[in-house]
Amino acid sequence: MTTHTRPETRPNARQEELWNGPIGRHWAEQQDRYDAMSGDLNGRLFAAARISGGARVLDIGCGAGTITRIAARLAGPDGQAVGVDISAPLLERARARTAAEAVTNVSYVLGDAQTHDFPRAASTWRSAGAA
Repeated sequence: MTTHTRPETRPNARQEELWNGPIGRHWAEQQDRYDAMSGDLNGRLFAAARISGGARVLDIGCGAGTITRIAARLAGPDGQAVGVDISAPLLERARARTAAEAVTNVSYVLGDAQTHDFPRAASTWRSAGAA
C-alpha cells in the first residue's frame, strides 16, 4: 500500500518556523556583528546596483533591514525601499533600527517572498540580502 501525503501548501513553512524561533531571535540579537562582517560586500553590492534618487527598491530577505535602509537613503526622499522577510524577530529589529535612524521612506512586509503577491513594477532593483 502506498501512502500519499499532501504537498506542503506553504513551500517555506520549515524556514518560517526556524526564522521565527531561536535562530531568528539570535540573528536579531547579533545583527550588529553580522553587519560588521558584511560591510565590504555591501559596499560592492551598492556600487553595482547604482541606486539613484527616486528609485523604488524591493529587498527580498531583508532580515534586520540594513540593506533596505542603505537603499532607502540612496533612493532619497522621492524614492522608497520595501523590505520583505519571513522572520518576525528580524523585522521587529529592522523597524526599531529604521525608527532610531529616522529613515522615513522604508516599509517592511512580513511574508514569504516566494508566495507574496507583490505589485507589478514594484522595484528598480532587487536584493536577496543575506539569503
